[in-house]
Parts: sequence; structure tokens; C-alpha cells
Amino acid sequence: MNCSTLFLPIKTIYMNKNLLITLISFFVYSEINAQIVNDPPFILSVDELKAWTSGGVTADANNIATESLATRFTDTSTQLNSSLANDIEIAWLPDGMNNFGNYNGEQPVFNYYNFTHWAYIDKLVWFGGTADDTVQLPSAPWVNAAHKNGVKVFGNVFFAPNAWGGSTATMTNFLEKDGSGNFIAVTKLKEIIEYYNFDGWFINEETDTNATNGQLMYEFVRDLTAAIEPLGKEVIWYDAMLLSGTVSWQNYLSGNNNAFLQNDENNNGADGYEQRVSSAMFTNFFWNTYQWPEASNGNAAAIGRSPYDVFSGVDLWPGRNQPVFETGGNDWMSDIHNSATSVAYTSLGLFASNVIYNNAQYSNFNNDPNDRLNFYEAERHMFGGADHNPSQVDASGFKGVSNWVPASSTITSLPFETCFNTGHGRKKFTDGTETSSSDWHNMSDQEVLPTWQFAVEGNQSIVASFDFNDAYNGGNSIKFDGTITGGSPSSIKLYKTNLTIGTETVLELTYKLGQIAPTNMDVLLAFDDNPTNLIPYSLGSSTSVGWNTETLNLTSHSGKKLVMIAFELSSGITINPYAISIGKIKVFNDPALSVEELAFNEFVLYPNPNTGTFYVKLKSNSGKRINISVHDITGRQILFKDYNSAFDFKALISLENTQRGVYFVTVTDGGHKEVRKVIVK
Repeated sequence: MNCSTLFLPIKTIYMNKNLLITLISFFVYSEINAQIVNDPPFILSVDELKAWTSGGVTADANNIATESLATRFTDTSTQLNSSLANDIEIAWLPDGMNNFGNYNGEQPVFNYYNFTHWAYIDKLVWFGGTADDTVQLPSAPWVNAAHKNGVKVFGNVFFAPNAWGGSTATMTNFLEKDGSGNFIAVTKLKEIIEYYNFDGWFINEETDTNATNGQLMYEFVRDLTAAIEPLGKEVIWYDAMLLSGTVSWQNYLSGNNNAFLQNDENNNGADGYEQRVSSAMFTNFFWNTYQWPEASNGNAAAIGRSPYDVFSGVDLWPGRNQPVFETGGNDWMSDIHNSATSVAYTSLGLFASNVIYNNAQYSNFNNDPNDRLNFYEAERHMFGGADHNPSQVDASGFKGVSNWVPASSTITSLPFETCFNTGHGRKKFTDGTETSSSDWHNMSDQEVLPTWQFAVEGNQSIVASFDFNDAYNGGNSIKFDGTITGGSPSSIKLYKTNLTIGTETVLELTYKLGQIAPTNMDVLLAFDDNPTNLIPYSLGSSTSVGWNTETLNLTSHSGKKLVMIAFELSSGITINPYAISIGKIKVFNDPALSVEELAFNEFVLYPNPNTGTFYVKLKSNSGKRINISVHDITGRQILFKDYNSAFDFKALISLENTQRGVYFVTVTDGGHKEVRKVIVK
């Protein structure tokens, strides 16, 4: 078997102005890498659905997601823009997801579809289907990755347009009831969602049919919603078919389609729209002004539903509906927001979001694994704006989703550990040692990635990126490289957290400088008592050209919440080139901490900045002598003092004949060690 490239007829979907769903007949990949499966358990026909059982031939226990849905939070105090409202949700709908993600287990491929900006989306829809492939189930690796980030995953039930094989007969078969008058499909779809542990169904009915089927479809959606919402699951209805059975896209929540969201089923105006029919509605894309989402907002209020249960659809594929995001994104993002209040009219649905993966306008990564950089930069462009930086407001070009939508996080409990594994790689590493030089891909292995990718503040001469050439564990690390400009630091905010610090909590950082030298890097931590104050913890100098691990004691902040993890790169002189890799962050409770290591409960260094004279004040119950040393940024020791033990310790430190700049003060008492940065003006 050779590695020649094949052109295989695999089914997917796209949209044009006349028909929303058509077929693309070609997908390119190598024969030895052909692991995508467009058959059960991922795809079911109507008959296979109705016959489905967990022990049957179309079920597969290997596709059961093992990760529970994590709880998300959005903390206004640590938002990059604290004025952003938190109500809007984003649904992410890659078109033809079956062709990108229908696999289980590790695959011998690097360039399968990947996604890293989970902090900005709320729902992932497994969009796909043909006239025969009605039910599309998400794969466990993708559900696991999404659940780690608190993102809900939806299977897709698809009825094709008549021009592409959709038929009333298929719908009639699907809408069959059992002897008790219950929809067979409701029972089966509920069983499937419970068995595989995903979060909802997206109902995409685009077959033009009769009024009988229109009414039955309404009843089916209502009954499915009633069956699975008590389980914490959801049903999203796509704005296509009306109650009459006619397909007529409204492009907003209107009086013609609102019955599929909330309905006055009993025709008793006194109790309003009493019948909940679906969890949410995804409206079609044929709109181009703010009046459409504004109308959806008003109509949602009129029927007693949240406007954020309506997802205004945006088609990201070039040349179809909305203008492309890099030139027109500011327009449609502004259109879904009230210009007076900056509050979103509705939620947002981004369709054909795979555009950055398999449209040559952005990348050719689906065909060429060496085109990784374009793929990753295109996704960062979409979320971080033209400058790929969510902390900066772009002066020109698309401002990025992050300009309107705050990032969420699921980092709420200890231990928190990440090696930044993106779920694929060109190599594989274990504890800093390369264990494989082969391409691989498995979204189940993806870890919780940085909340912000990448929020560089201050001097912009430093670039942060995923590095696939080296890693501590998995297939990549994070690399900071560029120029440290003397006297002009760069900070990089990585993680939004909500971690309770206890009397044994430490932060362990693994990094590689590639030389034994000053790292010129501080870990910056913010706590809930003052979330805008980023407290520096100096790493000092590396002790190895390989991976170094430094443990930072956080017990002096016991009882507080750690709300942000960031880094700062600084130097009194310009360093060009500069590069450092971050291999692992771990925040955990270390029971090995001794009483002596908990001594510095009240460590204060003041004033800071200063003119070279400052106090060190702390409480120490170690009963051992206290040492204070000061180093400059080159690692040269310029002061050492030895003091008798004291519980209430206070010392005046004077640095004589020192130049202005950054210095590092190290205090030990025989067990505990604190390193603080001091600035001499």
C-alpha cells in the first residue's frame, strides 16, 4: 500500500443563494490516513435510527464520551474589556463535520480539523447530512474536548432539499408513531444522546413537504424538547420549514416561524404563548442590516423567550451570504448589537466555520500538514482580530469575536494542570523526551488551552504561539519569542481561573530557555481581592539547558481565589533574539509542604519601586536563620545578609551604588523560599 493521494467521494454540504444544502463530492486525503468513517455509529439512516439499540450493530461503545460537561464562568473583573455583556452565546457550525471528525482513537494524521478557541463559543453543532444520511452523531474525541471547556455538542437531524433527494416519504417514515401515539424517533434520539453523552439535537428540516408532515414535525420537536430538556439537553430548530410544511427561510424570528420556538398552542390569548417547543432557534443567513436581529429581539420578548435563545446565522464561506469576516466581520458583528447600548440583540451562529481549514483563501491545511501556521493564524484572526491579539482593539480590519464577546473558562478546581496539548502533533513527547516522530491527531487528548490566544500587552515585540517542534508532554508547547526591549516589558495573559488557594497550594512551572542564564521572565498572578494587581514571581535564572521546573509557593494567599495566570518578560537592556518555551503549568495542593514552608504568611517588601532602600517584613516560625540575597538581571549577586531567627522579622535593605533597573530579592529561612522583584528608580 503506497501513500499516493486519492480523491474519494465523501459526502458533505454547503450553501448557495437558491438552495441551502447541496453536495460537495470530493475530499482529499492520503489512503493510509483514511480513518474518517461515514457509516454507523456516526451516521444513521431513518430506518437505522428507528431500529437502534445500545447493544445493536449500529451502536459502538467506543464512541461514548467520557468527559462530563464542565461548568463555565465569566468573571467581569478579569475580562480584557470589563464592559462587555455576558449574555450572548455563540454556536459554531463547521459544515460537513462528519468529514472532519468521524473517528475514534488516535489517528496517524496531523492535519485533521482542529479547534482551540473554546473560550468564546458555547455550542458545537455536528453539521452534516444527505438525503439518506439523516442522523449525524458527534464523535467522542470532539465531545470530550468540548466538554472540558464547558461547550455543548449537538448531533444533527437533516432532511435534504427536494432538489437533492429530500422527500416527503423520508419525512413520513421518520415521523412514524408507535401504538401508543408516541414518536419512535423521540425515544431513539433520547436513548442515543444518553448513551453517547452529548448535549442536544440540531433539527435541520429543509424538505418541502405537506401540511400533515409540517404539523407532525412541530409535534415531534415539541415532544423531543420535553423529553430531553429535563436531562439538561437541548433542541435547536433551524429556520427553514414553516407549519404549513413549506420551506421558506425567514432569516429572523418572525410570526411565521416562532411556533417552532414558543407557541400559543391552545389558542388562548389569556395565557400567552404557553407551549415551549424548542430550546433555541438558528435563523437563516439572508440578512444584511441590524433590523433583522433587532426584530428577532422584539419578537422573542413578545412570545416570552430570551432573545439569546435566537441565534442569528452568519455564513462564513466566501461569496455566499455575509461578507467575509476579515473585511465584513465588523459590519455583521455590529449589526447584532444595539449601537446605543452595545448589548447584543440575539446570540450568534457561525456557519461554515471550517472555512479557515479547507478554503484556500485562508489555509490549505486539510491537504497540506505543512500549512499549519496559516490555519492557526486564520483562527486567531477570527477571534483575536487582524492583529491576532484579543487584548488590543484593532485600528483597522476585523476586530475579532473577542471585541464583542468575553472569554469564558472552566478552571475552577485544583489540581489544574496543562501542557497546552492541542490534540495533534508532528511528534510526541513524554516528560520532555521525544517518544515519537510520527504525525498524530486525537481531540480527546486536547487539554484546556489558554483562555486568551494570545493577549500580549505592553511592548508588542514578543510573539506567543503554539510550538510543534518541542513539548514537555503531548505534541506542542507554548513559545514566547521576539525581542525584549530594554525598559519596556511585555506581558502575556494566558488563563482566566477561579481557584481557591489553600495552606498547601503551589504553582509548578516547567520551562525551557535553551541555556543557563537569567530567564528575564516573571509569572504574574492575580487574586480576587485585587484582580487588577498582577503580582510578579520571578523565575530567576535557569539551571539547565533542557526543561527546568520551578515551584512557587502560594500559601501566603491562602483563602483567596487565583483569578489569572500571566507572564511578564522584561530586561534593563534589549535582548534580541529572545525565546523561551513553556511546557507545563500545574496548580495543586502539595501535602509535603512543612510548617517551615508555610512560615511567610505575611511577606511584604516595601516601598516598591524605590531608590535602592526598602524593607523586608515577614513572619517566620521556622526557628532558623533568615537569609536575604539580591541579584541583578544577569544573575549576579550584589548583596547577601544573614539574620538571626525572628517570628516578627523586619530588615532594612540598602543597595549602594546600584543603577536603576530590576533586581530580584530572595528570602529563605531554612525551608521556605520567596523571590520577589524590586524596581530601583
